[in-house]
Amino acid sequence: MRNRCICWSIALLGLFLFLPVKSLAQSTITCNSDDERRHSCSVDTRGGVHLIRQHSDSACTEDYSWGSDGQGIWVDHGCRADFSVGGNTDYRDDNRHGRNDGNAESQTFSCNSDDMRKHSCAVETGGGTVRLVAQHSEAQCTKGYSWGTNRRGVWVNHGCRADFSVIAKYRRDSFR
Repeated sequence: MRNRCICWSIALLGLFLFLPVKSLAQSTITCNSDDERRHSCSVDTRGGVHLIRQHSDSACTEDYSWGSDGQGIWVDHGCRADFSVGGNTDYRDDNRHGRNDGNAESQTFSCNSDDMRKHSCAVETGGGTVRLVAQHSEAQCTKGYSWGTNRRGVWVNHGCRADFSVIAKYRRDSFR
């Protein structure tokens, strides 16, 4: 009986040793700050981190309400989002460093009016342009009526739910 257990253990160990390892392959993780406080999600971030989809009304802004470090992804200030981890050979975040021309950087985020009322999503526009990227609601998202901008960021109303892109003016000192 004991020999049989040892044989099975060795066989299973051998099987696990030869399974492919998914270390820097791309995967998706959800990380949430439901209580407006900082939370960490343990994951290997050496292959880069990209914000894929924001689920919170609070803006998810890199280095303010989300970021990554040697321990994984952290979120704060009510940010709830899905992140893509790995698969990036130069370890840069395209959302943060996505340049549309030689002097702009872009950031994409979601803002939702789930209860048909006005909601604000705090985001730095940097004096740049805000564009609706993808509408997710049946209610029409019309600039000036159901979405717009103000000095605090982007607002939505009347059931508009959408992803927006902020194309801020490039400032050389804004990047590390």
